[in-house]
Amino acid sequence: MNYNEKIGDVVEKTKSVEYYLNCIIGNYISPTRTGFFDNVILNGSIVDFGKKIKVIKTICEAEGIEFDFKNLHELMNIRNLFAHESTYVEFPNGEMLVKMDQLKNDGKYIESTFNDKYNEFVKLYTEEIKNIMKLNQDIIEKCHKI
Repeated sequence: MNYNEKIGDVVEKTKSVEYYLNCIIGNYISPTRTGFFDNVILNGSIVDFGKKIKVIKTICEAEGIEFDFKNLHELMNIRNLFAHESTYVEFPNGEMLVKMDQLKNDGKYIESTFNDKYNEFVKLYTEEIKNIMKLNQDIIEKCHKI
C-alpha cells in the first residue's frame, strides 16, 4: 500500500470501530425509532467518538462489565495522528523516510516513522475490534437475557 492508501485504511478501520461503538450503545438502549437514533443521535457531529467511549464506559460501569479502554484510546490517538498531524520526509542514506511527530497527553514529544505508526495501528485494530465485538455481545447477553 502506498502512503494515501494507508491513510485511507486507517480512516476506514476507524469507521468500523465507530460502527461497533454505535451498535453497543444501540443494543443497550434499544430505541424504538432506530433510524432516528442511528442517523441523528449517534451522528458523529452530535456525539463524537470520545463521547461514545464515555457512554460505553458508563454502560459498563452500570452493568458491572469489565473492559479495558486503554487500547481503544491509543487506537484513536494514532488515528488522530494520521488525520491531523503533519508528516515530513527525510532522506537518510539517500532513501526516502516519511516521519511523523506526536505530542502525547503527558507533554512528551515522540517522533516515529509513518510505516511504524501504521503497523502499530493495524496491530492494535486487529486486537481491539475483536474486543469491541465481544463487548457488544456481552452487553446483548446481559441486557437482553439471551
